[in-house]
Amino acid sequence: MALVSVISCQEERDKAAAAALIQFLTQHGVDTFNAEQNMFPGQRPELVNDSALRESRYAFFIVSQKFMKTGGNHWRLLREAQDVMQFMPLHSIFIIPVVIDPPGDWYYGSSAFGHIAPMNMSNCDFSDESVFQARFSQAVPAPVSQKLLT
Repeated sequence: MALVSVISCQEERDKAAAAALIQFLTQHGVDTFNAEQNMFPGQRPELVNDSALRESRYAFFIVSQKFMKTGGNHWRLLREAQDVMQFMPLHSIFIIPVVIDPPGDWYYGSSAFGHIAPMNMSNCDFSDESVFQARFSQAVPAPVSQKLLT
């Protein structure tokens, strides 16, 4: 299965950020999974997503204010990721929130991600590959970038 799962809500901007992240990681040879791009007709999304998430090394969640306000499959997947993380060593990095709106009370005031520090990709132009690559390289945690992009 994929090394990385990328999860977003169905908002167009969130999906565009997910697509940019997937394209960037794929260009660097990282095997990714995203239901929008990897499912076949007839597959049940919840089963495919759960399986991919449990077998992934990292779970990137594209987080916007819309993500936090709307319910849906992305919340169920976040709970599933938190369950997976319970069985990992305390120092492990698994859930990586990628914040695409300027972080504020909507993120830090929520208990959704606990004490997990986000990658701040707010105000990033996801259509400009060089800008996205520079911002991603600055924002991604060093242990993750060493494992992913080498």
